[in-house]
Amino acid sequence: MCLPVATASIAVPSGDRLSYSSAEGLHLYKSLRIGHKALRGWRDASVDDTGGPMKNRRFVLSSAAALASGVMLAARSSQAAVATPLSADERALHAINRLGYGPRPADAAAIAAQGADKWLERFLTEQLEPRRLREPEGLRARLAGLEVLQLGQAELLGRYREAVKAAREARREQAQGMKAEADAINAVRDRIRPLVGQAATARLSRALQSPAQL
Repeated sequence: MCLPVATASIAVPSGDRLSYSSAEGLHLYKSLRIGHKALRGWRDASVDDTGGPMKNRRFVLSSAAALASGVMLAARSSQAAVATPLSADERALHAINRLGYGPRPADAAAIAAQGADKWLERFLTEQLEPRRLREPEGLRARLAGLEVLQLGQAELLGRYREAVKAAREARREQAQGMKAEADAINAVRDRIRPLVGQAATARLSRALQSPAQL
């Protein structure tokens, strides 16, 4: 019993050359070419030299899969080509999401009042000169209570070196079988541990409340 031979027509440029603006377009073209060749091979392999029934079912299945892949890519590419462009407001909100930590209610209100293009231009100008931006009163009060922001670089470096030295001496004493003085070591570490936490608090507070997002 002979199986019916399925036939289809796929238009392929005679020169086999097309220009694409993206890697996806090139991949789509190659997939369609593979599907076209697979369909021709399917048709030729359906009947052997003696006119007998088709024997290589695996080849038929692989050819059908390649053709289906090309059709699916064509559909996906056509959908992407007709994607609706972003409006001015959507572009401004997209920029805030990419450049900062997302829009605040005040940002959305400012975009509506000033217009997206004008607001976005002002936003980028301010972000490039963050010192001109005034921090909110609540943020400044919170940062003023952090000791780590009041200490100079020399003082911070000195405390860090003390903590490193104390940890090194404790490891040396333990290696020699000596009992390290826990109280003295903890006293040194306690001088640096709060500063690390305060530095993290300052970074998080500025990220959430400061108008400078870059």
